[in-house]
Amino acid sequence: MTYVRATVGGAGSGVSQAHMVLSYYPSPDAVPLVLDNLISEIRPATGRPDLAPVFSFNMQGVFVGGASQASSPVDRVSRWRELLLRMRSEGYTP
Repeated sequence: MTYVRATVGGAGSGVSQAHMVLSYYPSPDAVPLVLDNLISEIRPATGRPDLAPVFSFNMQGVFVGGASQASSPVDRVSRWRELLLRMRSEGYTP
């Protein structure tokens, strides 16, 4: 999951909003593909100049901006931690 600032209102509008997208990395060093409910197609992150990554997180940790190394453990994202605990309590191990 990636928290981004999404530019809205067209190119050069200067208006942005907080937004979450799903980023998929086919390999660790690949450009991520972005699944976003604001547009109807999956595009590589390089094809989304309207999105500015703030932070992302996965099972390995929290990543600031477009960093490739975690800056802190994922436990810092309390809602994510709660979701993982709930999933494990119901028998699902991610």
